[in-house]
Amino acid sequence: MVFGIPVHFLADCVAAFLWLKTESGQHAIARLGKLGEVRGGLLVFVLPIAAVRMSLQPFFPGYTDWADFAYMLIFFVCGYLVYADERLMQAIRRDWRLALTVGVITTLTMLVGLAALGGQQWVKDPLTPGFYLGWGLVGVNGWCWTLFALWVGMRTFDFRNRWLDRGQELIVPFYVFHQPPIVLLAFFVVLWQAGMLFKLAVILLGSFIITLGFCEGVVRRVKPARALFGMKPSWQPDSA
Repeated sequence: MVFGIPVHFLADCVAAFLWLKTESGQHAIARLGKLGEVRGGLLVFVLPIAAVRMSLQPFFPGYTDWADFAYMLIFFVCGYLVYADERLMQAIRRDWRLALTVGVITTLTMLVGLAALGGQQWVKDPLTPGFYLGWGLVGVNGWCWTLFALWVGMRTFDFRNRWLDRGQELIVPFYVFHQPPIVLLAFFVVLWQAGMLFKLAVILLGSFIITLGFCEGVVRRVKPARALFGMKPSWQPDSA
């Protein structure tokens, strides 16, 4: 087991991504890339995302249980496939309005369902149609907002400088290590006799500083840690 995940499962995931780099895998990606030639083709990816969520949620309803893990894994796989073909990347730039529209509609639908139609009970009872409707909407909503966020990134960060390059290196370790500081700070801060906004600001800012400091001070400077998180070897000047 690695972080609670069976080793054979991790090996299967690695094998699948290695296959995508082979000639047959590249042909499969090229066929999938045809979706980018059709307006709205990227919405096809909601099918596996919603299917995974709806099929596993009844059996693993707990937070960060296998339903959550598989749901996030399928997002990761879909993201890899989208970035593997330029036609799909261009489709993000072309269809961002569609993604935003569907994202807003599904968000409002879920809010209305939770507020007025008892949706909070629906998503807890797999014996009702509302359960599958609710979790299906979660999948559609998550994918559409992801596409819109990618478009915003493409428009906003369409340049490079040393700060962006430096930050890009720390994306994975920052994501891995950000939660413990949040939990640790929140454990103490929530007991303070202070306003909610002040406590939220302390937790957000404090956890950001701690996580960034750890990534900069430890992960970036320790060679095995750099290799573990896929960072390039640090440049060393030639000795005289």
